[in-house]
Amino acid sequence: MDAAYFRALFDYQYWARDRLLAAVGQLAEADCLAPRPMDYGSIHGTLVHAYAADVIWHSRWQGVSPTSMLSPRDVPSLDALVARWNEHEQVVRAFVEGLSDEDVTTRVLDYRNTEGKAWSRLLWQTMAHLINHGTNHRSEVAAAATLLGHSPGDLDMIVYFNTR
Repeated sequence: MDAAYFRALFDYQYWARDRLLAAVGQLAEADCLAPRPMDYGSIHGTLVHAYAADVIWHSRWQGVSPTSMLSPRDVPSLDALVARWNEHEQVVRAFVEGLSDEDVTTRVLDYRNTEGKAWSRLLWQTMAHLINHGTNHRSEVAAAATLLGHSPGDLDMIVYFNTR
């Protein structure tokens, strides 16, 4: 495991996110906001949660432990979400690009969760968590979008590698 590995994972993550957002962008706003049996109540709510995770983990990597996550009320439309997430992607990419192999494997991250509990983890563990978290929520949204007639297509990592 090295920094290049995580750069590839984050590149994949944003590639898959973009494919998913393009599919969701074809849905009616009412379909995005409609209550669904999803962890965060709707397609929009789940996407905002995934974006909020990007924001909160990047904040923690910078030494800041936010006390709350963004909610769907903070990002009320898909257009706003896409704009904010694309902008935030650049700061995450810059952070990941600046990491050395040693940073990835040995750097310890001390942070507090949103309830105030202190944690100490290796940086790579939190980065791997964020990637896995994104995969989980992309799959939820992809299933919902597909049921509504707008599949994002194959989001498998091997498909991403085949495009490179």
